[in-house]
Amino acid sequence: MTLKELIKLKQADWGMSRCEITAKIGVEYRYFSMILGGAKKMPERTLKNMLERLDFSGCEERWLIAYFIRQSRKLPLSLLGRLENAEVIVDEAAGKITELYHAERYS
Repeated sequence: MTLKELIKLKQADWGMSRCEITAKIGVEYRYFSMILGGAKKMPERTLKNMLERLDFSGCEERWLIAYFIRQSRKLPLSLLGRLENAEVIVDEAAGKITELYHAERYS
């Protein structure tokens, strides 16, 4: 599934036009279309606004966060309110990356 396909499905569920969605998440229609088309990367602020202001299921939220990580190559740490939570995520990600790095390096 692509981001564009997810939004199209959710538009039907929500009964909202794309203009209404963009107004709700605080981005311009044209800019959001460029994000959906892959011409622009989704900013972390847009991801956060989508998660806070639109009704996604838990699986859809996970998909959106994974999409953001893949396309930006960043962890969306602003989604975590407490610094301790961010530190846990960063430490776990570093451990997993180190493990995979060594597995690939020595295989």
